[in-house]
Amino acid sequence: YTSEIYNLRSNAEVIILSACETGTGKLYEGEGIASLARAFSYAGAASLVATRWNVNDRTTKDIINNFLVNLKEGLPKHKALHQSINNFIETTGQSYAHPFYWSSFMIIGDVAPVHLRSATNWILPVAGLVVLLLLIVIYLGRRNFMPHKSSQKETHS
Repeated sequence: YTSEIYNLRSNAEVIILSACETGTGKLYEGEGIASLARAFSYAGAASLVATRWNVNDRTTKDIINNFLVNLKEGLPKHKALHQSINNFIETTGQSYAHPFYWSSFMIIGDVAPVHLRSATNWILPVAGLVVLLLLIVIYLGRRNFMPHKSSQKETHS
C-alpha cells in the first residue's frame, strides 16, 4: 500500500514505476496529489520514472529497457528517457508512433546521471582480506611449530 511506502527509507538514485498511473493519484486539498510516485519521493528516492495513465506492457518494456541502457551509458535521466522514446518511435513504426504509447512516462526529481557501481567493486577488498587472513594463519602456524629457544634444554656431559 502507498501508506506503507511512506514509512520506508530509500537512498535510491532512481526508482522506476513503470506500471499504470504511478504518477497520478487522489488530489487532497492543501496536500497535493497522493500517488505511488509521491510516496517513493517522500521515502527518499532522488528521482522517479512514473506514468500518467495506463501503459501498454510491450511498449513499456521496450522503452524502459532502452532507458536503462541509456542510463548505463551515462546520460542524464531526462535525456536517457527522451532518447529511449525517440528510439522506440523510430524502431517500432507507425502503429506505435501515437503518443498514447510513449508520452505517459515522466521523470520526477533529480535528472543527473546515475552513478552506477560496478558489480565487481567488491572483489579487490575481499581478495585483500583473504590474503591478509592467509598471512595471519601462516604466521601463527609457523610460530606454533617453531621450537622456542627458552624451552630447549642444554645438555652437557
